[in-house]
Parts: sequence; structure tokens; C-alpha cells
Amino acid sequence: MPRPPKFSDEEIISTGEKLTAEIGRHATATEIHKALDGQGRLSRIREIWGNYISAKEQDTKADIPLAKTTLGQISNVVTVLEQSVQDLIQKLIREMTEQNVRQLGARDQEILQMKAEYAEQLQVLQKENAYLADCLEQYESAADATEIEVPATELSAVEAMAPGAASPAEARKPLNRPLKKTPAPRKASRSAPRAPKPSHTQTQTPS
Repeated sequence: MPRPPKFSDEEIISTGEKLTAEIGRHATATEIHKALDGQGRLSRIREIWGNYISAKEQDTKADIPLAKTTLGQISNVVTVLEQSVQDLIQKLIREMTEQNVRQLGARDQEILQMKAEYAEQLQVLQKENAYLADCLEQYESAADATEIEVPATELSAVEAMAPGAASPAEARKPLNRPLKKTPAPRKASRSAPRAPKPSHTQTQTPS
């Protein structure tokens, strides 16, 4: 069986508290070991005393009450911080809203400008369409005018003024003229021999 420790935990802690009160600070494990005449294991003393100091500091921190003035100051600081954060958030929201409104206004202006441009282009196209329709109507009227036939009353008046004149329809018809007959080639006939011309001596009369 292991040998029991020379000093209990309470004896080590009691010795450490006495030394702390004497020197005005936390005693070390080495100082406690010396106060115990160097007996006992130093590692055990250091472990027990260290755990005691840590637990005591935690209890002390938890038990220390804050002053009312400190609590009031902390409350004021928290209130100021909350108000600053709220003001910052409101500022960001306002700036983002104004930016969105400006963007929407610029977008609306662009849309209105595009509508005006499209309306102007539409007017130009309508004018061109009307002009082309007028040109087409003029061309059709001119084409119809070239194909108009002379009325029958006008033809009658023309025939009455010139009875022997042929009507325009008859004038355009080809005349029924007889075809010229090509004469057949004649056979070559033998010509009679010509009488000899009288000589100069035969024509003279005797003297």
C-alpha cells in the first residue's frame, strides 16, 4: 500500500494562507514547502496550492459586486451604442432608398426617351408609306389611261365626218391585195439572120 502523505490538503492550504497574509501576496509552492521544513513532495504541494488559488480567484470574481455608478455608466454606454447603431441603420436604409429612387428615375427617363424616338421613327415610316401609296396610285392611274378604248359615240362622230375613212379597227387590219405573179421565164428563140448591109459601091448610080 502507498505510504500516506506527510501533510494533508488542509495543512498545506493553511500554511499557504499564513504565508500569503505575512508577505502580502500569494505564496508559492516552494515557500510553503520550506515552511513545512522541506517535508512532503513539492509536486503535490504545488498541485494542491494551485487548485486552491484558481478556485478562490473564480469565487472572488463572481462575488465582487459592481458599484451603482459603474452600472449606470455601463447602461448609458449601451444606450448610446444602441442609438448609434439604429441611426447608422436608418442612414444606410435612407441612402439605399434614395439611390434606388434615382436609378428608377433615370430608367424611366430612358424609357420615355426611347418611346419618343420610336414614335418619331413610326411617323417617318407612316409618311414614307403614304408617299409610296400615292406613287403606286399614280402609276396605276397612268397605266389605266394608256389602256382606255375610244367610246363608240366618238367613233361614230369620226365616221360621220369622214365617211370614206376606215375605222381604227379596220385600219389596223392588213389589206387584201392580190399577190403579184412572177412571170414565167421565156424560152430563148432563134432570131432570123440579118440581111447584109449594102456596100458603098452598090449604092452609087452610074454617071
